[in-house]
Amino acid sequence: MGNELKNPYLPAIIDEIKTSHIFLRFLQTLKDYKIRAICDCHAHISSGKEDTIGEAPPELMPQYSFTVEDVNRLYRELFEDEGIGFTSVIFDTPLPAYDLAKKNTLLLSERESMVADDSKKVVPFAVVTPGMDSGQIQGWVDRGAKGFKMTPRMASPNVSRGVISDISLFEMLNPEALVIANTNGLPLVVHLPQLVVSPRIKQSLKDELVRIVIKYPNLKIILAHLGQAQTPAKMEDLLNLMELNDLYESVWMDISAVTIPSVISMALESKVKLLFGTDIDFALVERGRYVMFRIVNGERVLVDDNDNGNVITALVSQNFGAQIKTFVLESGIILDAPLLLFQFEGILDAIERLCNKGKTKQEIHGILERLLFRNAEELVGH
Repeated sequence: MGNELKNPYLPAIIDEIKTSHIFLRFLQTLKDYKIRAICDCHAHISSGKEDTIGEAPPELMPQYSFTVEDVNRLYRELFEDEGIGFTSVIFDTPLPAYDLAKKNTLLLSERESMVADDSKKVVPFAVVTPGMDSGQIQGWVDRGAKGFKMTPRMASPNVSRGVISDISLFEMLNPEALVIANTNGLPLVVHLPQLVVSPRIKQSLKDELVRIVIKYPNLKIILAHLGQAQTPAKMEDLLNLMELNDLYESVWMDISAVTIPSVISMALESKVKLLFGTDIDFALVERGRYVMFRIVNGERVLVDDNDNGNVITALVSQNFGAQIKTFVLESGIILDAPLLLFQFEGILDAIERLCNKGKTKQEIHGILERLLFRNAEELVGH
């Protein structure tokens, strides 16, 4: 991480996004609904291939650095130049190849050195792993960390993409950080230990989540990527869990990297406190989208976006979903664009669904304000 590391892809990707008809529609929609600000509550930085301590799966390892300055540049060019203010919740990319204790300190140091106009746009979170001690964690809070990020990939150096669902929630969460967050009322971004392609949320995982909320009543748990619930059935299941256990004040969700319109609209219509998030820089460099299908007589079949059955959602892109890419392309689905653009498109389609259900412009204005910045203001004070 740092100014000396060059990021050659960012200018071209910004240009591609700014000239995309999807982004232009998204931007106009924000203006039509008089949205004055946007807060990205799930933004990663990284040092790319530099400053690593080991190996990581190549499809997960950022090729180039992506810095705090890059995040600010992206949002300045996409939104601030169009009259829409921005802030970003930023944390490093949690990979075993990085010394994350060092990365947390570097992020906080970089924010301290920024001019006021830039630093106030940055809300730093520390990536916390199970082995970190309370002194380290409290030190980051004392230096300005506003919350934590925890992920199953850092629960063990042996965890790979295919087995994160074998990790329990208790195994991946640092108990010292939970105490500190609970004491200080700090939010915690949690990537649940389950795969997007899983057709259902494990009951054991739901039980763990409820037990954590009971044990730490002051926690604000943010389920990243809508809790990996990217089919209507999984989203319905998660919303039922929220309702039955009255989790609305304790469990929030961000919509980072979600592209399925029906799932986004279900979340927007619910009582869940939603946060906008993108999963950049992954969502900038990964070209593709999530696709929903089922297996019928041994064959893959695309399903209607509203299908509430036992369906599968999978990311199909240059690094993921290779085994179904031919099937997806032959079905006429467009993949050649940054994931971020397909997320914008999913939000636009979700808004159209709300309109078709009779939501007024004022109601949708309120929904979008809460999603895009008001809930973030409540959560982190920005």
